[in-house]
Amino acid sequence: MIQGTAKLELQKANKKLKIITNKFEKTSLDTYLIASLLLNETNEKNSNNFIESLTGKGSMYYFLLDLYKDMKNRYTKEDLQKIINQSLIPVKMIHPLTFNYYLKFNITEFNNEIFEGEIFKDEQFLSNIFTKNEEYVRSDYDGIDEVEIIVDNYDFIIQNSTVKIRINNRQNKYIEIDKQTFEQSIENNKNLDISGFTINEFEDNEKYNLLSQKDLDSLKNRLIFSIDGNSIVLYDDFVKVVKIYEKFNNYWIIDKSFDYSDKIHQKLFENLLLNIYEKNLFNEIKNKTIIKLLNISNDLVLNGNIINKILSIKSSVEIAKLGLEFIVKNTNIQNINWDIKSLEEMFKILENIKELASLYKINSNLDYSFLQLFDLNNYDKNLLINEHKNLLNKQLNDITKIKEEIYLLIGQMSQSGMREEIKKLDMKDEKLKKLRKFYNKYIAHKKYKKNNVDLSELLKSLNYIKENKKIHDIYLNKIKK
Repeated sequence: MIQGTAKLELQKANKKLKIITNKFEKTSLDTYLIASLLLNETNEKNSNNFIESLTGKGSMYYFLLDLYKDMKNRYTKEDLQKIINQSLIPVKMIHPLTFNYYLKFNITEFNNEIFEGEIFKDEQFLSNIFTKNEEYVRSDYDGIDEVEIIVDNYDFIIQNSTVKIRINNRQNKYIEIDKQTFEQSIENNKNLDISGFTINEFEDNEKYNLLSQKDLDSLKNRLIFSIDGNSIVLYDDFVKVVKIYEKFNNYWIIDKSFDYSDKIHQKLFENLLLNIYEKNLFNEIKNKTIIKLLNISNDLVLNGNIINKILSIKSSVEIAKLGLEFIVKNTNIQNINWDIKSLEEMFKILENIKELASLYKINSNLDYSFLQLFDLNNYDKNLLINEHKNLLNKQLNDITKIKEEIYLLIGQMSQSGMREEIKKLDMKDEKLKKLRKFYNKYIAHKKYKKNNVDLSELLKSLNYIKENKKIHDIYLNKIKK
């Protein structure tokens, strides 16, 4: 079975009829009297005499006489008998009705219902429209139709070469129509430009829509990939799988949207990533879209190559973070020739020792600081290359020597007793003020970092201590004199 929606051009004739009925109401005594007289007395003169004998020549006489003449002309013998038997009098009713008749399809719409054929000509159908209190008499048709062209979307079903359409969307009723007429009624769209799309054959159990210019416009300025015979249209948060078909001398479309988190279509997303990678389209696609595709993909080599490629051509903190997360989990994956610029982009945003160690395993030639090498060696004693191990050992020896000199100088100043003697001197002296401040920091409170391995910082501390040692020695000699 094939389902779909087609824009059809239909001719609709508005058939306007007047339906005449008799509506029976309770009769009055005077009507009952005249009906009885008409049934039982065929001689009009005798009937007039009878009315005169009842009323005399007063106003009632003329009223009943007029009623006699009216009922004689209006009612049949059967009507008169019904008045006598059921005390019901027929009242003529006129009902204007409109039937919408679709000429090509031989379908009539009436009261929001669809019927096959010209039901407005069916006396039996017309007589059943009204209630039991009304009796169908006849229909009057003036023969003048208001014909209009209707262009609208209609649902259709095709099964075993039989075509059915639904005229009224408020009803789930499909009417069988001629297949050729159906094809001829479809608004033709063969002038549409579908270049770039693969044309497919109709398949069963699918629902098709007639392709429109609006459909094509919605795809403009979008990246479209051809994968497995489908046209894949890329959006920020989802992909749209589009198929174009040709049938009934027209183009048709089926499109289905899939969110990037939909794991059922993981293979589709991986194929899409591969197309993006092979065509080098990273500058044309938002990073957030690439990240969503990478998060759903299980092709680790492809994911790594894509991250590597993006970071080699542009900076992106989000992609760099994803890259670090990737290498922490997959440092040993082969076939990824990491570009130095990509590694440098990740190097800029390192946050923890695991990321640092993973990056070092890939490339040990980045601009690692002594502190980073120191941390790496503490994290894994077997990680550093020999060059870095030698550099680290040499610098650690230098640091040890500097620390020993710092401890020696502070010890000499501490043991001299100068810190107590300085209180006896003129504290307005600016040099003495600085010296006292130094004592409080390095001797009284020992505010130096014993575990500091920053050579530059240690050298600054050593020079600062040496400067204050000189001042210390000057004032110490003065005190001794």
